[in-house]
Amino acid sequence: MAVVLGIAVSGSGSGLSALPPADAVVSASTVGTTFTVARPATTTSGDVLIASIDARLPSTAAISPPTGWGLIRRDSSTPGYSALTQALYYKVAGSSEPASYSWSLGSQVSAAGAVIDFKDVDPATPVDSHSGAFTSGSASIVAPSVTTTSARDTVVGFFGTSSSKTIRPPAVMTEEFDVRYAVRRWNLDAEGAAYVQATPGATGERTARTTDHPSSELGQLLALRVAASPPPPPPPPPPPPPPGGAYPQRYLYDGAPGGVADPRVADNGWNLYDVSYRDAADALPAGAQALVWVGDYNNSSCSFEESDSALRSAVTGMAGDPKVWGYFISDEPDPAACATAPAQHLARTQLIHSIDPNTHVVEVIDANSGQTSLNQVPLWLGTADYIGIDPYPCLAGQSNCDFSIIRQYANAADAAGLTYWGVAQGFGSGNWRWPTQAEEVQILNTWRATNARSVMTFAWTWSGSNLYDHPELLCVFKKFNQDGVADTSLCGSPPPPPPPPPPPPPPPPPPPPPPPPGNDPVITAAGDICGSATDCSPTANLVMSINPTVALTLGDNAYENGSLSQYQTEYDPNWGRFKSRTKPTTGNHEWHTANAQGYHDYFGSIAPADYYSYDVGAWHLIALASDNGSISNARGSAEETWLRNDLVAHPNQCTLAYWHEPRFTSGTGHSSDTSWTPIWQDLYDANADLVLNGHVHNYERFAPQTPSGTRDDARGIVEIVAGTGGVSHYTSGSPIANSVVQNDTSFGVLKLTLHPESYDWQFMPATGNFSDSGSRACH
Repeated sequence: MAVVLGIAVSGSGSGLSALPPADAVVSASTVGTTFTVARPATTTSGDVLIASIDARLPSTAAISPPTGWGLIRRDSSTPGYSALTQALYYKVAGSSEPASYSWSLGSQVSAAGAVIDFKDVDPATPVDSHSGAFTSGSASIVAPSVTTTSARDTVVGFFGTSSSKTIRPPAVMTEEFDVRYAVRRWNLDAEGAAYVQATPGATGERTARTTDHPSSELGQLLALRVAASPPPPPPPPPPPPPPGGAYPQRYLYDGAPGGVADPRVADNGWNLYDVSYRDAADALPAGAQALVWVGDYNNSSCSFEESDSALRSAVTGMAGDPKVWGYFISDEPDPAACATAPAQHLARTQLIHSIDPNTHVVEVIDANSGQTSLNQVPLWLGTADYIGIDPYPCLAGQSNCDFSIIRQYANAADAAGLTYWGVAQGFGSGNWRWPTQAEEVQILNTWRATNARSVMTFAWTWSGSNLYDHPELLCVFKKFNQDGVADTSLCGSPPPPPPPPPPPPPPPPPPPPPPPPGNDPVITAAGDICGSATDCSPTANLVMSINPTVALTLGDNAYENGSLSQYQTEYDPNWGRFKSRTKPTTGNHEWHTANAQGYHDYFGSIAPADYYSYDVGAWHLIALASDNGSISNARGSAEETWLRNDLVAHPNQCTLAYWHEPRFTSGTGHSSDTSWTPIWQDLYDANADLVLNGHVHNYERFAPQTPSGTRDDARGIVEIVAGTGGVSHYTSGSPIANSVVQNDTSFGVLKLTLHPESYDWQFMPATGNFSDSGSRACH
């Protein structure tokens, strides 16, 4: 998943450094007393050359570099483990350089490494910071964080193992070389990867992956200081304002729910639709085109949800289609969380244009985080054809809208030289309220007075907030879409107020007061939660805002192995904030640690056993263990026998069971797990109502069905997969029988309100805008 292309990130006009092209990297491997590597063909005087050498040497062995090369750092394996040394050297190239460079290793050993030619690194003080660490026996090779002190540092990671298995670079880095020596006793693999960090600060640790568990592993990070640049030219003058009249492209978020265009969208003047695939674009009405959504950017993993290969396939299939106007690549990426985000977006835009040169690429940046958002505006120069900017001026709890923020962001975009679109607020939900008719007029006309090349509208429908339910605003948008001027001329006169009603008769005596509303318990659920200390923070914040009676975990709570350390460093700062209200269960990753001991040590008495049950309100809830550990779910097993007895002992009208692996799934990461059929049969025989699972990293809800997968609206069990806790997404597959809805773009949690004889469900997104909700009676 390489997200910064070394040859595609230009240092001219983008404000970003370039990574070395392929011919600037020369690698080699050998067994001998000398390690020799050729000079990169691109080398010219003043370049900074970096050499990385991995050798099967102990820490006490000497390595002698060629003349002119200085040692940056050397790291070695701990005595008692397979001998491995990783050394970094640098040299500023002169006017005459030899054809190759040789290091003396002192004894007959295997060695592998590379020399990389950097052209935009400061030759006077090239090294900004560096780090290194030794690990053993893991598939993860960790290079500790470094702190950069200058903007646009090139950060290079070097990873070596005492194995010949291929090393995969960290997700945010572009691979520069991977070279190995694969002869038993001399096995060795060396990997180099790089990225550009746009702003100074900590890089965070970078983790490469291998399919082996080598005895010795070394990881190093090296930050190279960018060369001083000449004073920047003054910013370009702002582009001339668009001519009068309607904007040529008038985009509406979610104007084609489920891929089907709502005819009211065209009736009100929008002509650019939000769709996700070619068939939906081709089915749009005459005169309409599609801005195709190609998956979001994940601010937790700092990567796009769709890989470059998946994007390449999608764009190739749509290139030249007259109904496809362009591609929407990202909504509110965050450079504060992901310093590489601007370079990654530039690379994605260039990838799309390499396939479809005449198309358009759009991204929308955040404009609702105050000065932080304003400071980020210049970072996006040149990263897409059009940069959407979304300051929403009408906040919940405030009687007046702050229209000045539209002008603030437009001024910042003009100063940075951006070609931009405005985003008009057409919704009310969460932190924002619905604009009044007069306020909508002012929002649109304020944008029209800027240099925005168009105005997008958010949103036809979002989080239960529907623009089509507000005719007093639709008439304003319709007029603006017709001629570029917002007013109320198409809205008609308001009807006269009705005559006052006759005075009411005296009220009857009041009935006895009903029980207080809203006392039915609320629970939340999600699985596949924390892969780092940051990626599950959005869902943790969401659970805190919901304030549930009980929070369920559906397994794989702390990656990669469910160790106590991973629970303490990844899970506890986030989902640990409501630990006392949590009712967890294990996933397959918990059992990577023997007996799921990390899970049990962390939760203690909160998880009284591998499987257990309890009541919440009128409901009986059952937590079962993952079948990837020492717990069997087969007919007659201890867990299955316990379940049958528990169901007999608790004949509640409403019953919910949860565990990790789903009996039914359409997802691509894992298939339906038929080993759970005996458990389903027990639940079905006891008239259970609801099963919750994780394991598949997406959301999917099934209609009521039998254990064999036959639709059964009378007694069938509803299954909901919510592997949406934050660690990653799997791509949704073709729906299997009885699948009602699935989504692979939003992280979030399932919220359930447990009434005495029914339940309400609602998937609430922490990122993205997918939602799913409804109600159902218990059996």
